[in-house]
Amino acid sequence: MIGQIIVHAVIFFGMLFLYVTSLSLPATTIDPLGSAWWPQIVLTIGMVLTAISGFLSVRKQLSSGKKAGVKITAKEAISVGASSGVLIVTLLLIGRLGFILTIPILISGFMFLLGCRKLSSFVLASVIGSFAFTIVFGRFMEVSLPRGEGILRFLSFYLY
Repeated sequence: MIGQIIVHAVIFFGMLFLYVTSLSLPATTIDPLGSAWWPQIVLTIGMVLTAISGFLSVRKQLSSGKKAGVKITAKEAISVGASSGVLIVTLLLIGRLGFILTIPILISGFMFLLGCRKLSSFVLASVIGSFAFTIVFGRFMEVSLPRGEGILRFLSFYLY
């Protein structure tokens, strides 16, 4: 139980630090909400959900009356390593390939780790997810997404 409280506290205070840091971002004249509104909304939601999760996990542990014993199986360790690997590969490729070509790798990787094995599901979810994220974040929210290099950068200007 102490471990869960510590993990929740580290996550909560990490988000709180980022929230306080986002308060010092310069105000822009283009957007009346400023450049920090989107991170502040996400961090606020994250802090609320972390607090709720911490409260519920402590309440569950206290109500069950069992002594907390956490054992990580080899399958769980491999799963964490694989998901970290997918994320690292995505972060390494996003600068060169751009957002549009890298996000399908991320989506497909996590779909595979979650047990999806149908090729049609991979292709459909990757294409729809990539374009949906690009339109929502690149067009509507005007978030500067990585464009890639060379011809990929040139082509990305047509989408966002």
